[in-house]
Amino acid sequence: MLMKTTTALVLLSLPLAIVSCKKEEKKTVENTAKPTVDSIKTAKAEDKIDYSNFNIYSISLISSAQKDALADVFISVSDIYTEPHSIQEEVFKNQKNASYEEMQYLELDPQHRKKMLDGLHLTENDSLYLYNYEFNKLQKLPLNKLKAVAYLDAYSMEGNEVDPASYMVGFQLAAQQNNDIYDQYNNAVAYFGNKNPFVEGKMKPFAWKKAGPDISKNILPNPDLKQEILIRPNMKN
Repeated sequence: MLMKTTTALVLLSLPLAIVSCKKEEKKTVENTAKPTVDSIKTAKAEDKIDYSNFNIYSISLISSAQKDALADVFISVSDIYTEPHSIQEEVFKNQKNASYEEMQYLELDPQHRKKMLDGLHLTENDSLYLYNYEFNKLQKLPLNKLKAVAYLDAYSMEGNEVDPASYMVGFQLAAQQNNDIYDQYNNAVAYFGNKNPFVEGKMKPFAWKKAGPDISKNILPNPDLKQEILIRPNMKN
């Protein structure tokens, strides 16, 4: 895969604090065209979500900073998976003979893919649960169908040597998509496991309004400054 010069990482703004989870299984809405693994149906009745290794992830778009550049959809697990040897070492031995574009994106070999899965307490029989809480839409994707990949982070500069610490590792959802793909993954969160943890259709948006001067004067350090504060309608002074 070739990507243009400077890589820009666009992290979707996701208020994870409002994501609600459940401990009991709920019927999953299938949105994948041909799911080959249904781990919910094959899981034993007594299986439970492992809350000792429970993580919710955001979705990122990886693209160049140029207008109309194509983007990859990616879930980074680097905040959780901190293995220093997360990528096969041989790719770095020959980096002097590789272009910067070639080093921007790497696919993990089977050994390092398994190492990442083990580090995340996952197996190939697990699934990705992708929940868009704005539209109350749940997708379930087999984990064994997702590529394990690494992308150079935004701080790596062309001309500098890189190592595994220069990369974010995780799973690729889609490649070379138009930038309007952002709308599909905005207000979406992800979970990897063998059961759906999301309670669907229970989120309600907050309606915000401009605060009155009685609240602003108690919060702003200088009431004469032209600043606005937004509050929830039921918020009290």
